[in-house]
Amino acid sequence: MKTDKGLDFIYKIEYVVFILLALLQVNFFNLPFIPDSLLSINSNIAKQLTLYLVVFAFIVWLPSLFSSPRSRNMISLSLSSVLLIVTVICLTILSSRAYGSPIFQTFRNGYYYWIPVYFFVANFLFRRYSVEMVKLIKAIGYIDLIVILAQDILFKYAGLIILKLDAFSSNSLLTTGRLLLDGDFLLAISFVILFQASLEHRRLHIGELLYLFFFAVHQALFAQGRVGFLIFLGMLAGYFVYLIVKLPFLPRIIVFGVYLVAAIIAFVELLRSMNFLGGTRAASGRVRLYEIDYFLGMSKLHGFWGIGFSNDSSLMNGGLALQNVWGGKYAISDVGLIGYLGIFGFLGIPFIISYLVQLLVLCLKKMHLGQIIIVLAYFIGQWGTLFPLNVSRIFLFSILSALIVYSANSFPVVPAEVEMKSHEAYS
Repeated sequence: MKTDKGLDFIYKIEYVVFILLALLQVNFFNLPFIPDSLLSINSNIAKQLTLYLVVFAFIVWLPSLFSSPRSRNMISLSLSSVLLIVTVICLTILSSRAYGSPIFQTFRNGYYYWIPVYFFVANFLFRRYSVEMVKLIKAIGYIDLIVILAQDILFKYAGLIILKLDAFSSNSLLTTGRLLLDGDFLLAISFVILFQASLEHRRLHIGELLYLFFFAVHQALFAQGRVGFLIFLGMLAGYFVYLIVKLPFLPRIIVFGVYLVAAIIAFVELLRSMNFLGGTRAASGRVRLYEIDYFLGMSKLHGFWGIGFSNDSSLMNGGLALQNVWGGKYAISDVGLIGYLGIFGFLGIPFIISYLVQLLVLCLKKMHLGQIIIVLAYFIGQWGTLFPLNVSRIFLFSILSALIVYSANSFPVVPAEVEMKSHEAYS
C-alpha cells in the first residue's frame, strides 16, 4: 500500500514537471512580459532550464524502478537512448582531455545532449497520463499557433512586434521577415494530430483540420520553412494513404494510382518552386553545400570522433577564415545528420544505427502503412537539415519517441493488409 501511494506521488510530481516542460517549449507563448533572464536560459537556442527540470524529473523517477511493474513494451527505443547517453559521456571525457578544459566546462558545452534521458521518464508517465499529456500539448500547440499567426499578421501589415523574441528569432524577423519562432513545436503538434487520428482509426476533427490548415498557412506564407513544410506534406501523405487503404479494393487501386502520380508531380513542382539552389534564397542552399563539406571533414578531426564539446566556437562555426563570408558562420543545425557527425564522428554512428533499426522494427511490426509514412516522414525526414538532436528539437525528440513506443505497444494497431481484407469482407 505504501508503495502504491509512493508511486502515485511520483506520477503526480512527474506530471506537474511535464506541464512546465511543455510550456517551456513555447516559452510561455513568448508573451511580452517574459523577463530577459528567462530568455537567456530558455529559448529556441537555449535549453538550460529544460535540462534542470529534466534532471529533477529523472531523479524523481529513479525510485519507481523498484516499485513499479516492469514495462511490457515488447518493442522500444530504450537501447538507442542508452547508447546515446553512453556516447555523450564518452565524448565529454574525450573532449575534456583533448582540449584541456575542466570536465564541468566540457559538460556545459554539450549540456543539451543530456535532455534525452527524459525519454525514460516520459515512457513511464505515458502509462498513466497518456490522454492528459496528448491533450495538453495539443492545447498548447493550438494557443501558440494563434499567437504566432497574430504576430505574423501584425508584423506583415503594421510592422509591429508584440512578442518577446530571442536574439535569433528577432534577427530573422527583422532581416528576412520570417518568424521562425516555435516552428519545431508546431510541426511536432501536426505529427501528434495525424499520428493520433491514424492510431484511433478516425477522421480528423474540425479543430484538428483548422490547426493543420493554419499551420500550413504560417509555414508557406510567413515562416517559409521549406524543409519543415516538406515534412508536413509527407505526414499528410501518410494520413491520406491511411484513408485510401480503408476504401474497397477497386476504388482503392484507382484512387491510390491517381494519388501517387499526382503526389510525385506535386512534390517535384514544389521542390522546384522552393528554390533550394536558385532564386532569392539560393545563397542558403550554396552555403549548406559548403557546410556539408566542412562538417564531414571535422567528423575525423580526432580520428574516430569529431569536434566534440569544444570551448573554441570557431570550430563549430566554420573556422576563423569564414568571418567575412556571407552569413558569417556555419551551423550544425543547417545540415542535419552531417552536423551531428561533425560533433560526434564515428563515435556517434552506433546510436544512429540502433535508432534506425529499432524504429523500423517498431514501425513494421506494430503499425499500418499510413502510420509508417507519418512516423518516418517526421523522424527520418528531419535528418536532412533539421536533425532531432539539435537544441531546439531535442526535448520534442525525447517526448515523441516515448509517445510512439507507448502507442505502438498499447493500442491494437491493425496492419494495412489485415485492414484491407476486413474492409473487403465487410463491403
